[in-house]
Amino acid sequence: MRSPLLRHLVIVGFALTASQCLVTAEGLPVGELKRETKVDFANEVVPFLRKNCFACHNEQKAKGDLNLESPEEMLIGGDSGPALVPGKPMESLLFLTAAHLEEEYMPPNNNKSNASNLNPAELALLRLWIEQGGEGKSSSILAGPIEWEPLEGVHSSYAVAISENARFAATGNGNKLHVYDLRSGNLDAELIDPAGSPGSAHR
Repeated sequence: MRSPLLRHLVIVGFALTASQCLVTAEGLPVGELKRETKVDFANEVVPFLRKNCFACHNEQKAKGDLNLESPEEMLIGGDSGPALVPGKPMESLLFLTAAHLEEEYMPPNNNKSNASNLNPAELALLRLWIEQGGEGKSSSILAGPIEWEPLEGVHSSYAVAISENARFAATGNGNKLHVYDLRSGNLDAELIDPAGSPGSAHR
């Protein structure tokens, strides 16, 4: 005959096991987030994706042929299909795998990138962003074109001419011509080729 204590322990054990299975089935905890304003993909979603997802899912290195750097790439998806279904987080692999609701969990355990599971607030933000349509621009698009600027250097002059009366000296620097008064040592004039861009050496 079993003692009441043993029976109680068995019941508690079953309850704990069922509880653990329930947590696993439900995935990671997702916070509650209610707001009317649109989620900003570049400023709110990209930061935690960059920290935990971009290392393995970018343009240069796309595991599973999946690039997560922009909504457009998410819609294209990878080997398992589209990662994003606008308006439907429970059909979007991005959310399902991040929330551990579907294999394979992302990021994987013991990954080499030291990526961590998304926290409840991040998962709530990701879910709301998808519910709102999953729109946005990639960080590379938002950054805009690179604007090159000339670097400060030692201003070496490779072309020098002295006037016949030895009063003026002209030196060439890139697309600029500097005229110096040799008596005072001051810059007397600066001539710039209007057809050239700043810092260019020639047309």
